[in-house]
Amino acid sequence: MKKFFQTLLLGFVLVMVACQSIPSKILLSPNTYSDDKIKIEYSFGTKAYNIRITNLTDNELFIDIQRCSIISITGETKNLLLVPNDSHIPPRANLVLSSTQQVLFSTDIDTQFKSELNDGQYLSESEFIKKFIGQRIRLFIPVSVENEEKIYDLLLTIEGVEKLKRSIF
Repeated sequence: MKKFFQTLLLGFVLVMVACQSIPSKILLSPNTYSDDKIKIEYSFGTKAYNIRITNLTDNELFIDIQRCSIISITGETKNLLLVPNDSHIPPRANLVLSSTQQVLFSTDIDTQFKSELNDGQYLSESEFIKKFIGQRIRLFIPVSVENEEKIYDLLLTIEGVEKLKRSIF
């Protein structure tokens, strides 16, 4: 009988783990940016993102991490809380920066008292992202290369959502 309950409990735990929310990826256009000095690739979810910056030059490239920002659809800005806090990219190399920070946001004084509901039901992550299709966010990245400062102010259109697949391993 004890073994039966242990097996039942293990089955319940496995079902609960399998039912956890699978992250959704925000589909953006353009999905990369590139010029003769830099290539910027990004992958955003609602609560995390990765940004890969590739130095295409034969000189060192420096990112002003303290000034990197994401600008919401309402124009609200938040500094990117990037990890690692490294700002140097050697010639012909890349750096991947990541954060567990909200990407789709709009703060007002009542935000903490509101919840996202749709016909009395909480929205799933995918449904939440779909509300923003056609809207634009901006990625603001100040860079210095070859003693020249350039600000990359990328306008990104939200085109959809992609449900990521869960790996069992």
